[in-house]
Amino acid sequence: MTKGVHKSVSMCVVAFGLLTNLPVAQAGVGAVACFVKAEPLFGMGRFQALQLCSDAESTAPAECYEQALQGQGLSNIEARDLCVGAESNAPLQCFFDSQQRMGLNRFEARVSCAGTRAATGVSSCMAALIPANSHLPLLGRAQALTLCAGAADESPAQCWLSARNDARLAANDGIELCRIRDRFRK
Repeated sequence: MTKGVHKSVSMCVVAFGLLTNLPVAQAGVGAVACFVKAEPLFGMGRFQALQLCSDAESTAPAECYEQALQGQGLSNIEARDLCVGAESNAPLQCFFDSQQRMGLNRFEARVSCAGTRAATGVSSCMAALIPANSHLPLLGRAQALTLCAGAADESPAQCWLSARNDARLAANDGIELCRIRDRFRK
């Protein structure tokens, strides 16, 4: 580790209050750069910026948050919850897409799209659970939301559809096997 980087990291550890005085280029670490960008934004305090940027690899969560507050009708809390773990503005796009295409309410859309990497993944996954020309979903709404939360595409639904044909597996077993475990893990 170079002396300059070590000094910056030490400043973060020893004098956290000086963190906002560090230029983003010197910060070097995604979470720190995110924090520096996020803290001065509307509705962000130190604690909220820490929540938003924890484990961030870039400033994407802060950028998602900033965009979410620009005429999108989201509160600062909704924007923060939606953008934690974001790598782009995909969570924000997913939020609106899932409400429009699948009729999710704001809470369902926020929880399902938080940190997602794909703008239309949740909607695509849920749509795969509703047969064409049918108003009868294959899964209940809560189960479908559990299965499709954070999905990049319809693959969790396709997995569940395959699992439901196995007599050894109950519907909940298929959900447990096929859902995305940790949306924020690479």
